[in-house]
Amino acid sequence: MPPVTWPVDKSARVSMRMTIAPRQKQDLHAFIEPLSPLPGQVLATNSPHAYVAARIAANAAITHVELRLDNAVIRPEILGRDDADASVLYQPRRWRAGWHSVLLRVWDAAGQISERFWTFRMTK
Repeated sequence: MPPVTWPVDKSARVSMRMTIAPRQKQDLHAFIEPLSPLPGQVLATNSPHAYVAARIAANAAITHVELRLDNAVIRPEILGRDDADASVLYQPRRWRAGWHSVLLRVWDAAGQISERFWTFRMTK
């Protein structure tokens, strides 16, 4: 029995590759990178690394930053080299043991919103 051959539409393969290609940094409105704690990381409550930090690199000027820790809106310290690059820092007075969640939202001058969510665990 001869092998079965199917007609191949090369344009469909090219377009399919383009739709499943990973997004590049320049395609994002704002690139948010968690620095401490990393997603899924386990830290002691008295660790010197027990603070929330993230780096933001946006394509347009950053107009607003919202940081939520365990679904409570908190006011972080924001340091930036310019309007489009910033670092977000927050250190609470005390950590409770258990799982914590962080949501960081960034609005830019172009009206775009980017967000990043991650969780980590604190132990005694």
